[in-house]
Amino acid sequence: MNNKVAVKETPYRTITLGIEALREKLGAIGVAEFFEYFGLGYGDYTKEKYQLFQGITVDDICSEIQADRGKNDEDGK
Repeated sequence: MNNKVAVKETPYRTITLGIEALREKLGAIGVAEFFEYFGLGYGDYTKEKYQLFQGITVDDICSEIQADRGKNDEDGK
């Protein structure tokens, strides 16, 4: 049983401890692969999504998906 007391860490300390734990279990290459899977990302998606999807409705997206599915069916995929 783990008897550690929960202590609020700084974000830097939390990240450092997390990376150390990953490195212990996965090794250096495993840590790199882990971050590739989840990506740390960059930028401000909250702002960018409004620009990216400006003028596009959910119906537009659904129509595009259906059209793409139909195209794939015709291609035999």
